[in-house]
Amino acid sequence: MSSKKTNRDHGKKKHHALIESEAMASHLKALYWGLYHFNVTYNKGKATDPVLYFSDPNNQDLGFVWA
Repeated sequence: MSSKKTNRDHGKKKHHALIESEAMASHLKALYWGLYHFNVTYNKGKATDPVLYFSDPNNQDLGFVWA
């Protein structure tokens, strides 16, 4: 019986790790997407600091700063 319980616990840990990795992947995708937008703006000469760029109220749709 103890092996069945271990298998179930192991399955839960895998599921939990999968959720965490999906959330991490989502955050990394958002980060790369935001840096892409910053890079385009930087290359146009309209931005020089990514922190100021992401905190600008005009860029709130990028979702990096939560108020």
